[in-house]
This record gives sequence, structure tokens and C-alpha cells, in this order.
Amino acid sequence: MRVRIWFLLGSFIALILLVSFAFQEKSSPAGQQPQWPTRRELRESMFRSRGLQVVYSGADSTIAAQYRDYYQNQLSRGWPEGFKREYRRDVEMPLDSLGRQPLTVVGALHSNQILQRLLPQLPIQRIDNGFRFRGQNYLDADAIITLSYPHPANPAQMLTVITGNSDGAILQSLRDNLRRRWWRNMGDYHIAQKGQTLVYGYFQDRGPGAWSADSVREYDLRREEKPAKVTAHFDFVAHGKNFSALDLEKLAARYETHFTQLVTRLHAPPEKVAALPRLTVHLWANAEEKGLFTFNTDLRHLDTTRHAVHVLALPYLRGDDFFAEASLLLRVLWGESRSAALREGLAVALTEQWRGMGYAGWAARFVQTQNAPPLAELFDLEMRLQEAEMVRQPLLGSFAAFLLDKFGAGAMLKLYREWPESGVPGRFPQNETWKKLTEAWQRNSQAAAAIPLRHAQRPQITTADFHRGFCYAHEGYDIHNGYLGEGSREALLKLAALNVNAISITPFGFMREPNTPAFPGYSGGAGGESDESLIIAKNFAQDYRLRAMLKPHIWLGRSWPGDIEMRTPAEWKIFFHHYNRWMRGYATLAEMYGFDWLCVGVELAKATVGHEKEWRDMITRWRGLYSGPMVYAANWGAEFETVSFWDALDAIGIDCYYPLSEKENASDAELLSGAQLIVKKIRAVAEKFHKPVLVTEIGFTSTAQNWKNPHRDDRNAAIDLEAQRRCYEAICQAFLNPAEQPGNWLAGMYWWKWPSTLEDGGPNDREFTPNDKPAAHVVAKWYKQLARENLPSGQ
Repeated sequence: MRVRIWFLLGSFIALILLVSFAFQEKSSPAGQQPQWPTRRELRESMFRSRGLQVVYSGADSTIAAQYRDYYQNQLSRGWPEGFKREYRRDVEMPLDSLGRQPLTVVGALHSNQILQRLLPQLPIQRIDNGFRFRGQNYLDADAIITLSYPHPANPAQMLTVITGNSDGAILQSLRDNLRRRWWRNMGDYHIAQKGQTLVYGYFQDRGPGAWSADSVREYDLRREEKPAKVTAHFDFVAHGKNFSALDLEKLAARYETHFTQLVTRLHAPPEKVAALPRLTVHLWANAEEKGLFTFNTDLRHLDTTRHAVHVLALPYLRGDDFFAEASLLLRVLWGESRSAALREGLAVALTEQWRGMGYAGWAARFVQTQNAPPLAELFDLEMRLQEAEMVRQPLLGSFAAFLLDKFGAGAMLKLYREWPESGVPGRFPQNETWKKLTEAWQRNSQAAAAIPLRHAQRPQITTADFHRGFCYAHEGYDIHNGYLGEGSREALLKLAALNVNAISITPFGFMREPNTPAFPGYSGGAGGESDESLIIAKNFAQDYRLRAMLKPHIWLGRSWPGDIEMRTPAEWKIFFHHYNRWMRGYATLAEMYGFDWLCVGVELAKATVGHEKEWRDMITRWRGLYSGPMVYAANWGAEFETVSFWDALDAIGIDCYYPLSEKENASDAELLSGAQLIVKKIRAVAEKFHKPVLVTEIGFTSTAQNWKNPHRDDRNAAIDLEAQRRCYEAICQAFLNPAEQPGNWLAGMYWWKWPSTLEDGGPNDREFTPNDKPAAHVVAKWYKQLARENLPSGQ
């Protein structure tokens, strides 16, 4: 669980395959319909194979050398231990080995001999000067198609095809994908041309039409891209959803107003404004579609080559705040600045309704609650990116606006062009110094109106408002099956059907070494736990009446957060400086976007005990940013039983993996007895601090004797779904049965874990999730009982 092997293996496999695993229904050689596996079964077969063959075009030695260098020199790094890879030319591939293990065939339609042999049994038709797929012809030399299908020689194995009309275009696409760190798949089939996605889609994987294309889930840029509105300076293009005419009129008017304000504030010469190229604004109402068409799921991003911006336009996540447009217009009118920080700050200063909220009030809040880093750090090339965008941008915007107001556009333009890449200038206009300028800005910020927090007083926590929870895990690591994909909606809907009313959502930060202080970094990327994915998952959950806890977690690869231990007091000071900075970003996100709870740490066993003052100081600062209830998720055992700052939080949290029994063949009665002993330990801490408890994690793998070491994820253990069910039943009986529980001390329980993709789980899965396993029925039964008990009188 802690090492997250699924993430490593899934990411590296997806790096080679680029697409998800899917099949098209075909007749078997005997004329009978084969028994196609589901997508989950196909994925399981991939993991079981522990190997992959890549066969690339080899007749042209120059092309073959480029494929070989790409795969061997760039993609062979970092693979999971024991996963075998074979890369070879098509002319070297023994035909009798086809179908023995997963196969990826790479090369142009005319150049790969293995592909030509398989092509008659695939849905891609080679035609003069191109190919045909689903009735459409693709004749451009740069057209590329990627898809996965059952291997004709063995439907149980996966065949992935990456082909197109030229090897040069395929190689360039592979290199671009690597440069973009595009490790995620792009639908079950994906067609691109000149570096831009044209079509992507999915297949059904069940029923009579298994592995035929799902027309409802096919997206064609030519069909989805709709010119929506034209103004004096902007061309608006709507994708997918039909934006109402009224909304477009309001948006267009707002954009033209922002444009006028921008050119006025920058004192742009009229002739330069008249010469500006028209700016295309792509409006996306679906983050998955934005990502799969543009390779970018950010709130907004620039396409400078096409003089365009792409923005998410969701009711709760406003990318159409003019920041991207201001960034692009600033570059055109004033040129580039060596300082990315100053350029970013000026773009924010020209974006009055930053994120739909405004930047000035947030900058004032950071300063007034001592949550603002020294401004010089935000102009340092390395330190700047160690501050969350939601903290960094308001502060940079506020300071840039201060400078622009003080010096005027002419002097500011000179500063813009002379500001160093890292650090601050040695000289300023009007004989000002950095010290005097920052002190004046600080005074202004102290006097400014800070944005009000959501809650004037923290919500009262009661055990009657019970958290019937699950830890919601970003498991897909592809756009469509991670937190922000449409598959996430399906996963949450199924979870809500288990009578769940709460989830935790977890972004991970990474530290390489447990004994070296380092900034954990923020999750990101198109298929990762980006800020956008967290916000979208929270709103998906809200649609199903699920409350959401934001629960950031440090990941140490081969270790776990409990191993973090610095060697000197100086190193501890650096560690807490980094940790405070990291959590500050998530506290801000949780407040801005309405998360119901914030978990301020997870299993930092050696960083809590003996560091009470540091934690109390950080919690006080975070309270200035987040007004909802806070909890800390202590590791079971020594940490949970000795943490001394529980009174500073709103609830006591425990990631509970105490063993239920040491016996090889524990009976149900013995498992229940073990669970009852755990309850006594936890209740004692609750009564000592007079605080309710949230079991922030608890769970069991689907393996034999899982009660002995519940935290262990043993991939070699035998699958035992009944063992998981029995442990769930024992925990529910001990923790949730009113007859067993005197007193009000337990406020909720979060099971580890529920995946963002329903492909995870099932009878052949030995992992923690109860999806499609008997343990899920145990949860549904007990949570239903709790839901009835908590209904108001008369309902």
C-alpha cells in the first residue's frame, strides 16, 4: 500500500503503451466468437505476464536505429524489478512466439512486417496514401493511430499498435510524448495529426457487443469543436457542451472589458494594439476532454504557436478568469522577461477576478496571518516553484500591481526587461531599494481587506454526524480513470450506493530520502493528482452527497512517512519549514474550494513525537487559511498513543492497522476479540483528550491471514476474499455496533481504499479495495444501519 507499486508499474507500462487496454470483437478462426476478457481481466493478465515485447520497423537501418535508441536509451529506465522487456526489429521476430506475451508493434503501415501480417485481422485498413478507421480516411503523412486489441494468435494477451503513415511522424510523436512527460493513455484508440489529437474513444468491454466501439464515448475534435462567438479581439471556440448564448455574451463582454483595461494599464501604443493578432479562446466544460485533446489538464494553458489559450470553464473552477489571456497578451505587447516570476505576477495583476475570486484579498490574508513567504523567495528560480500556485500567484500579483502603480507603465516596462532570471534587481526607479519597496508593500497588505474565510467559527463536531467513509484513491493514473476523469464519476456513484457519505481525497508529495530535508513537491501532470483533479473529484463527490476530506500524504517510494527522521536540530528546522510551505498550499486549496475537512499530516511518526511546538505553530498558521475542521492521521501504535497536540485539532485521527490476531487460523470470535481490544486502546486516547476520533484509515488485503499484519501488501500471498470479509465484519461489529460501544467517542471511519477506476478489484484482486468483493456487502450493511440511526426523528 505504502510503496504504491500499482502506480509504478502502471505508469511505466503506460509510458510504453500510451493507450489503455481494449479489444474489438472478432470471429475466431473456427468461426466461433471468442470469450473476450473484460478490461479488468486484461489488465490482470498484463501484470501476471511480467514482460513485454516491442517490435519496431527494421527494414530501414536508419529508422530501426532511431526506434531502438528511443526504447532502449530512454524508456528502459526505472522499470519495476522483475519486469522483462524485449526490443527487436520486426525481421528478428520469430512468428511462433507471437501471442506468448503482451506485444507492442510500432511502425508505419508500410514498413513493419509483423504489423502487415496482423493487419487483416485488425480494424485498421490500409488504403492508398493512408489508412481508414471506423469509416474515416486519414491521408495526411503525419496521421498516427494508437490502439490496443486482442492478439489474433491469443486473445488472452494484449496487442498494442502504434502506427501511421510515416515512421518519421511516429518517432516525432513518441519523442514529444516523452518530452511532455505524457505517461498516460489517450483513450482505447487515439488518432493524432501534426501533434494534435483528432479522435479518441473507448470500447465496451461487456455483453454481446464487447470490444466494439462505444459511440457515446467517442470524441471527435472536428465534431466537438464549435465556433461560438467572435468579438473585436477574440474568437471563442466551445468544446463539447453547448454554452448558452447568454453566457457567451456575458463572457465576451467581460473579455473585451479586460482587454481594454489591460492595454490601458500597460500604456500600449494604439498602433501596436491594432497590430495584435486575434486570440482564440478554447472553452472546455470537461477536464478529461481538455486533457485528451491537448495533453494538458491544467486550469488554463497557453498555445503560443497558435496564439490561443485553453481554459476550463466549470461553475466551480473558473479558468476563464483572463489570466491565460493576460499572460499571452503581455508577451506580445511587452515581449519576454527573463523573470518568470515577474511575468507571472504582472499577468495576475492584470486579472482582477483571478480564479473567479480576486487575488488582492488572498494576498492580504497570507500577509496578515503570517503565511506569506519572503517575497525574495518568490523571485528565486528554484524557490518559486516550491510555493503552491494558489499562494504564489496572489502574492506576486499583489506586488506587481504595487510596482506598476508606483512606477507607472514606462518604468515598469524597463524593469520587466531588466529583471534578472533569478533574484531581484540591484537598482530600482526613483532611487528605491528592495528593502523599502517590500516594506511599503507589506504595510499596504496589512491594511488591505483580507478575503473572508468560509466559516467565521469552525463547525461543531459531533459523533452523531458520523463519517461513513472511504479513502478515495487516484488509482488509474490515466486521464479517464483518475480523479478528474468521467470514470471517477462512475466509481463515486458505485461507492455512494454502499451507503457511504464521506471520502478522503489524497494528493501525494514525494521525498527521495527519509533522512534528508527536502520539499515534497506537489502532485501534477495530466494523469496525476493535480490541484484540478482534487477539486473536480471533490465536486463529483458533492454531486452524490459525499463530504470530502483533503488528506495530503508524503510518499517515500521504498519507505513510508514514519521513517522520516532528521539527524540534527538544524535539519529538523529545514524539514518543518518545507512541510509548512507544502501544507500551506493545500490548506489554501481546501478553503478556496470548500473541502469539508483537512487532514494536516499522515503517519509522520518520528516527526510528531517530540516536536509538539512545531506542530502547534503550524496548525495555528493553517487556521488562518482554512476555517473548516482539522485532523491529523497518526500511525497506529506508539505515535497515536503518544501524540500530545490532539487538543489543537478538532478530532483525533488514526490510521488503524493493529493486528486482529497472531494465529494462523483465527476464528471469527478471535478476530472480534482482537478488534474489541483495538477499540479499548483508541477509546482511552479519546477520553484522555475529550476529543472525538476519526479512523482515517483502516483496511485489509484480500489475502490469507491478513489479520496478522493488516498494513502489509503482500503480492505473493494467496488470494482470500473470505478473509477480507471476515476482518471487515469483526471491525464493524466492534466499532459500529451500538451494543458494543458505550459512550460517544467515534465520529467516523474511512476504509482503505476505493479506486477511481472500477477496473480495480474483483475476485482475482488481492489488494485492499473491497470493490466487487464480499467485503463491500459488509460495509453496505453496517453503513446502512448507521444511516438509519442518524436520521432525524420521524424520517
